[in-house]
Amino acid sequence: KGTFSSIHKCVNLENGTVVAAKVELGTFQQSGVLDVEATVFDYLYKATPAGTVPKYFGHYKSDRFASILMDYLPGEDIHKLRERIMNNQNHNRTRRVSVEDAVFVTADVMLPLLKSMHHVGIVHRDVKPSNVVRKATDSRDFCIVDFGLSKSVIVAEDSDFCDKEHPWERGWLKP
Repeated sequence: KGTFSSIHKCVNLENGTVVAAKVELGTFQQSGVLDVEATVFDYLYKATPAGTVPKYFGHYKSDRFASILMDYLPGEDIHKLRERIMNNQNHNRTRRVSVEDAVFVTADVMLPLLKSMHHVGIVHRDVKPSNVVRKATDSRDFCIVDFGLSKSVIVAEDSDFCDKEHPWERGWLKP
């Protein structure tokens, strides 16, 4: 559960498929927050290399709430993974992550995910260990999640902020 929404593990009773549903919380229902996130999520799912973000199934709205359906990732996020490892190292009084693990998480996991997003013009803006999740319980593969604060860094050619020396030559989030 976060500020704007909560995540729920859902099962399709007809075929047993497990998905995750991100649902707006009461005070933010119909606020449009999830609509913007769904637009960014859909774009990232289509524009970034497979596995950068969870599979995106769609954005659904009713009179009362909105939700995003995505692939359920059964693995831990990096924050929970670190806490579990640190709690199992009772002999280690410093409770510090090893240099090798820190380099792996930073250089081999988080930076490539962020680079994939930046390559298609999106900045995450909420980078933290709990927003990087293992794809499976024992996997070394991770996805980046939670695009509620993400923004496009691409501006129109006629904008005062446009950098004419470095034009955007890739696809746009919206036409």
